[in-house]
Amino acid sequence: MAPNSALSPSRASEEFYLQVPVQSELISQTLLLQEDRTQIGAMSGGTVDKSPLVMRPDIMVGSSSLSSDHRWLFTPQDAPLDLRLRPAKSGRTMLPCEVCAKTFDRPSLLKRHMRTHTGERPHGCDVCHKRFSTSSSLNTHRRIHSGEKPHACSVCGKRFTASSNLYYHRMTHTKEKPHKCRLCLKSFPTPGDLRSHQYVHSGAWPFRCAACGRGFSKLTNLRNHALLHTGDRPHACLICAKRFALACNLRAHLKTHAQQQEQQQNVDKWRQQEQQHEQEQQQFAMQKMVMEAQLIMAVLQRTEVQPT
Repeated sequence: MAPNSALSPSRASEEFYLQVPVQSELISQTLLLQEDRTQIGAMSGGTVDKSPLVMRPDIMVGSSSLSSDHRWLFTPQDAPLDLRLRPAKSGRTMLPCEVCAKTFDRPSLLKRHMRTHTGERPHGCDVCHKRFSTSSSLNTHRRIHSGEKPHACSVCGKRFTASSNLYYHRMTHTKEKPHKCRLCLKSFPTPGDLRSHQYVHSGAWPFRCAACGRGFSKLTNLRNHALLHTGDRPHACLICAKRFALACNLRAHLKTHAQQQEQQQNVDKWRQQEQQHEQEQQQFAMQKMVMEAQLIMAVLQRTEVQPT
């Protein structure tokens, strides 16, 4: 559907359909958004009808209907916040995304959101040429090259390039897991962790290994997994030359060296303390011997000067 056709004011009342992809499948449900004349004029400053989205189970998109376990994903009152129309703020009209029905109170936010559907990434890094959909994401990425980490954890002092990373890191201290799976009630600290978990229930993994059939939620995870089949081990330890297929395994291995180094440092520190203690004992013994010798000399001198 063309972006302008759904909002054309030529019709007093019109309806457009939003096909919502969930868990990498085009689910056979279609959300119907009723548009009246005031809603159609929303883009030009009119008021928006806040009536809820209407489910249209009678309209199919070429696949079977959802099971009852997954139907909640498309129920407007039970759907996650990012799938529901939010009420308009005071004095502002809400602009809906024609792909997923998410709404925004500013055209700039809607434009930025549409890049998540189109894949457009207009902002490029001048160091590594990686591209991003927003300038803020690019600015955060640049801190990787500069080493800047302005966001510090008040508990452990660990620093981060992005405030969002600090936010989720704090949950490791509080053990907070606010994102709960509706099917098994398991909780997760981040929305991304919850989305990855939901593939376990649906089985609709977006990426699968051609060798063993294992599913993955991210392409990078599949690429890392494929190295286990090829036998390639591109990550080498600079300390002992041991090689690993995955960078995470190398990082875990480096921790063993760090622990060994810390243990060796503790041993060296203990030896230094022992040597220092021995030196202090020797100095004390020497001082004691000198004092005893001085005392003996003083006694001898006193006896020599006494009259006979």
